[in-house]
Amino acid sequence: MNKIETKAVETYKKNLLYFEKHQKPVYAKLAAFDSALEQNLYQLKYDLVFKEDYFDVVELGTGNYLYSSSSDAYASSASDSIDLKKESNAFETFMHVDIKEEELVKFEQVDITENNLSGFAPLLHYINKNRPCSSDLKRIEKFIFFGTGLGTHIISIDKKINAKAYLIIEDDLELFKLSLFTAPYYELAAKSQLFFSVFDCKEEFTRPALEFLHTQFYYNHYIKYFHMLSHNEEKLKEFHLKVASQSHNLFFYSSILEQYLKPLEYLKGGFNFLNILKTRFSSSVLSKPVLLLAAGPSLQKNIKWLKENHSKFIIVALSATLSILEKEEISPDVVTHLDGFDTSVVHFTKLNSLDFLKETLFLMSARTPTEIINQLAKKNIFLFENGTSYKKDFGNLSASCVGSTSYLLLLALDIKELYLLGLDLALDSESGSSHSEGHEYAKKLDLGSAQEHKDVLMFKDSVIMTKGNFKESVYTTPEYKLSIDSVNASSTGFKKSDQLVYNLNDGAHFTNTIAQNISDLKTQTLPALDKSLLRREISQLFIKNSSNQATQDELQDLRSRFEHALKVKSLILTQQNEAFDSSDAFLDSLISLFGRLTSSSSTIEHDLALVYQEYFRFIYPFIFDFFNTQGLSYSKDHTARINQLLCEQLLRIASAYVQGLSFAQKTKK
Repeated sequence: MNKIETKAVETYKKNLLYFEKHQKPVYAKLAAFDSALEQNLYQLKYDLVFKEDYFDVVELGTGNYLYSSSSDAYASSASDSIDLKKESNAFETFMHVDIKEEELVKFEQVDITENNLSGFAPLLHYINKNRPCSSDLKRIEKFIFFGTGLGTHIISIDKKINAKAYLIIEDDLELFKLSLFTAPYYELAAKSQLFFSVFDCKEEFTRPALEFLHTQFYYNHYIKYFHMLSHNEEKLKEFHLKVASQSHNLFFYSSILEQYLKPLEYLKGGFNFLNILKTRFSSSVLSKPVLLLAAGPSLQKNIKWLKENHSKFIIVALSATLSILEKEEISPDVVTHLDGFDTSVVHFTKLNSLDFLKETLFLMSARTPTEIINQLAKKNIFLFENGTSYKKDFGNLSASCVGSTSYLLLLALDIKELYLLGLDLALDSESGSSHSEGHEYAKKLDLGSAQEHKDVLMFKDSVIMTKGNFKESVYTTPEYKLSIDSVNASSTGFKKSDQLVYNLNDGAHFTNTIAQNISDLKTQTLPALDKSLLRREISQLFIKNSSNQATQDELQDLRSRFEHALKVKSLILTQQNEAFDSSDAFLDSLISLFGRLTSSSSTIEHDLALVYQEYFRFIYPFIFDFFNTQGLSYSKDHTARINQLLCEQLLRIASAYVQGLSFAQKTKK
């Protein structure tokens, strides 16, 4: 064995030790690969060869080589292609927001819970106004490799950029194993954080992709990447999806803050809060089939069937379906509502009359807008906590949309026979419609764009493919994909073996459910239900397991939250009074501040910590990118001004939280 072969074997052994200790999921796949070879369950596709003075990979079936020339030359060329320009081979992970001078005063006067830009505007305006004309980075902090080949280009590029974190993606497990002979990943790991996605399906890819995004997230503004042409583009689009679906891009800190404080109003007002941990339907209710109605395209397509058969099911309807049900004179037994945004009020205001809901029960998130609550009979409203935990040991539900939350809620209530209609979470296969006709947010998307690769992914308007309920695949959106994943998580983690769920939709497939054509349902054998009796029984059960006032322990929790918020304000004031010798010292202080304000060891600290987390995840990449731009001058002056502007907004958040808790405390003794 010559020196080159000896070195390759040593590199392989050291890599294996590194993966065994630090990258266990990848190591497990490598071990499984070796086991398959030993049992003759897999035939090798490649062979590692040494040609002249470089390694290459030959495909055994065709004799083709991975590299058309020297792999060392390829690595050098790949390194030369990497530049510091923000517009080339870079993911933009932020929203473009232009704040005009005249808008600043307006945002300063708006309550921080009313508009998410209220707390961002001063900082974004300052950054945009003072940003250098150059669009080049000073340095690259995070980098992605789509395809490893033999990994020589990874090492070459690292020598040039010396990034703090790398995401390394390879779909071919056998090819990746060969790279262990030629790429010393263990050396790279000694100075940079490494995240690996090897032989991952879409679902498995989520973990390393999000871990990479969450780690040192403040460097995410522009994430540069290199894509080997021999590696398919699927993971490129998948990573775009992960970027667009980050929580701070979907639910702003201001909305979270407002919706964390909203339940306190209802506690003060004496509304019933349902204990979802304790509530279980009686056997007489459990024996009845339950039909969950959502506003997807399948609802409108099957509206005639629903009109003929609704009396044979306990109807649980999302509030978005109400205008459709009113038109068809179908009175739901239970209505669910999750959305805490004022735009959701339209689901009720667009109705001609609320008379058809006078006996309906309402299961609603405790963050539901007051404008909706005030329209309904208080005795029929039962609130559940959604993200908050003001009621001790009552539980709370968290899912990505009202459909997936309602599904999880019905599983928690131990429904035995559940049917899903209108929960397509997919686009109509012919028209591209997102919802049934008449839905407030209904729109038509271009189905042809599902096959396109785009550098910028619009979260709500992009079209992607997913597994279908009746078809092999259906069109959906990144937003719906989050909900599909949420439904699947509930089906896997919460659904019991004696609970049967029938998916009636011509939409997305759901894990652990039964695809059922609605035309095959033998509804003629089902008796009509006594709805008045059922609603009374359900109402009595809900009342029995509800509370409409805070206990002494819960009041003490409110006081503890109040005291914690005052301590947070003190930390921010300390940061505000600091002076910094350099931009690096300032940025280090921001990293430290993030840790102090977002760490939580109890439910008392959790809510405010999460608000700050989402605020920081949005604004920090703008700040860090500002100081990472070539040509920036007077950086010391910038640190002082940005620190001042940032702390002013952080104090506004804390003050709004303190005010909300003060209001609640004054009403309870």
